[in-house]
Amino acid sequence: MKARHASIAAMLAACSAAAVTPARAHEVRPAVLALKEVSPGRFAVHWSPPNDGRATFADARPRFPEHCRREGEALVDCGERGLVGAIRFDGGAAYSGVSVDIEWLRGPRELRVASGEPAVLLVSGTPSRASIGERAELARRYAAMGVEHILSGVDHLMFLAGLLLFVRSWRRLLLTVTSFTVAHSVTLAASVVDLVHPPRAPVELCIALSVLLLAVEATRRRPTWTHRAPWVVAFAFGLLHGFGFASALADAGLPPHHLPLALASFNAGVEGGQLLAVAALVAGYRSVFRGARAAERARALATFALGAASVYWCLQRSVGMWLALR
Repeated sequence: MKARHASIAAMLAACSAAAVTPARAHEVRPAVLALKEVSPGRFAVHWSPPNDGRATFADARPRFPEHCRREGEALVDCGERGLVGAIRFDGGAAYSGVSVDIEWLRGPRELRVASGEPAVLLVSGTPSRASIGERAELARRYAAMGVEHILSGVDHLMFLAGLLLFVRSWRRLLLTVTSFTVAHSVTLAASVVDLVHPPRAPVELCIALSVLLLAVEATRRRPTWTHRAPWVVAFAFGLLHGFGFASALADAGLPPHHLPLALASFNAGVEGGQLLAVAALVAGYRSVFRGARAAERARALATFALGAASVYWCLQRSVGMWLALR
């Protein structure tokens, strides 16, 4: 499977370019929406509109899903369907983010940020007596979130692609991918049910370090644990990557009455996206010509891409942690 190195190199080079693309800055005008469920489907509302330091935008206000009925400015009643759907924030203010605090009557509290221009937040407070169609839509939505997260998670994809540098047979490939899957599924579930919840910033830094480790290991000529048993490394660091997936799921929020369904659907989406990425790599293996010299050059390029991206992430995330501590 030497030809795989050229395909891995191409993918890692593309991921490296994506990793270092600077994000576009947006002007932030703080706005806060606090919702407290006082009875099933009925919420107390406290809305603090954005302010630019000179004037408050009184006409900027949240718009709840169509089935929700406003009772003055302080209450909203979503009935038996519950608070499910899109909460939109528009009006006279030009702002791109709103902090939303949802305190459920029976379920974990959610602290989220609505994004976009205008800002939109999708809420999945599906009622406990949801229909089959509502449950199917919930599962579809969270599965799509899982696929989107893994395919847009450049650091996760580069770690997975880097592991393939140490895999030389289909059996080892299956064992390595399965180990990664089992490990991050365990920590994803543990984090979601609040058994363990490490801070996000150190986790993101450690994920970057896991990619750097693969780059260093790929330069070693003498066999190490990574060369002899890549599935062990995949399992160990897969536990860490699971916390990263959990952070993304926490940002999306979870329906308090259908936590197992949402968690299973999101995890299935992650695995589906992961299999798509591996399949793309395997297909690429067969599209490149074989040859020891070409394979060696491709491996060197792949190792460089891993190292460059991981060093950038380590520096970026370390600086972010240091600034946050200040």
